[in-house]
Parts: sequence; structure tokens; C-alpha cells
Amino acid sequence: MPQSFWQMPAPALALAPTLAPAPAPAPAPVPAAAPAQASKAVKSRSSSPIAEEEELVLEDYWVWKGSQTRNLARKAQLAAVHEIVDNEMWTISQLKLMSDMSSKIFSLAISKGIPSGLAAGFRADFRHFKSIYQDQYAPARQLGQLQGEDISGGFFR
Repeated sequence: MPQSFWQMPAPALALAPTLAPAPAPAPAPVPAAAPAQASKAVKSRSSSPIAEEEELVLEDYWVWKGSQTRNLARKAQLAAVHEIVDNEMWTISQLKLMSDMSSKIFSLAISKGIPSGLAAGFRADFRHFKSIYQDQYAPARQLGQLQGEDISGGFFR
């Protein structure tokens, strides 16, 4: 069972019936490490339909990007970058901004371990991927939803 970010007090045991309700117990203190654990425990970025769609587009982007190479070391690098992007909760707009090699977000991406060539190429990648997504991945997801299936990774050839 996953641990909740919020510490819940133990339920009070009622030994004898009382006439007045007991005051609510004070919440347990939150440990200092809780915010770091929370970022890993929370997978969904937002409940907004637009944010959910962006997450699907990003998921499909990484599948597509990985399919562009047969080099296993490069695939491993892409998987590591995918994890960094997920952990940092970067949006497509933020990834596109990394194409400006003089930007702060480009420097941050490089400091996190994203290869400079990959970061500099996000804008061009997403421009190219947009039509592929619209032609292949989005229809495959819609077809899967009509059939009640979860098609992670979009269209397979």
C-alpha cells in the first residue's frame, strides 16, 4: 500500500460512550523529508484535461524518440532523460525553451544530466513529432479508448 504524503493520526478508540464529541486530535508533525517523498509519490501533474493530454503527448514522444535509434546505449540515455523530465515535471513548452542554448533552462537541463544536443534539439523534435502524433499516435489512442483499452506508447508498426 503506498504511503500517503499526509501523516494521519491514529484513530482514537472509544472505550465508553460520551455525551459530547471529543476534540479532534492535533495533526502529526510532517517530517522534513516529506516534500521530497511527495514529488516521487505524486505521478499525476494535474487533473486538467489539457495537462493530461500533454502527459500523453510526452509519453508518446519518448516512445517515438526511442524508436529513432537502434543503439542500446542511446536508448538508455533517452530513458534516463525521460526520467529527469518526469521528475522535474517539465512541460513541452519548457522543453522547447531549452533550444535556446543561452537560456537558464538550458543550463539547468545540462546540469541535471540532459545531453546538450538533445536539449538544444527539443524544439525541432516537437515540430517534427507534432504531425506524427496527429497522424499516428492520437488516432491510436482514440481507437484504444473506443475499445476500452489503455494504449500506452501510441501506435505500433
